[in-house]
Amino acid sequence: MEWKDTPSELWSDLPQKLVWAWAGGGKIERELLLDFLQYLTRKVKRKEFDTPGDSMLTALRNLREWQFISNEICSGMAPVDAIIEERKEIYERKSAFLQEMLIETDFV
Repeated sequence: MEWKDTPSELWSDLPQKLVWAWAGGGKIERELLLDFLQYLTRKVKRKEFDTPGDSMLTALRNLREWQFISNEICSGMAPVDAIIEERKEIYERKSAFLQEMLIETDFV
């Protein structure tokens, strides 16, 4: 398996090529981002945090919970699955374009 196909814990187990593919973003992922921020706001409300690290860990715990809950934005899929599907489509489009233009990159 090439490095670009190896899942990375740093990127929620996404392979590097799908992290790269997102540059420019996808429509569904942008909508899901806004949905998550609303979800996080509802969950945290006016909670006070003792440290900046505490607020970050709270956000990450809520993200990990939210990403597996079925969501209307992505036709009932879990956000994590919809994001991976969309990034794969973006990756394929970008790769095809780069190959067509004869542009070499490690990600293709």
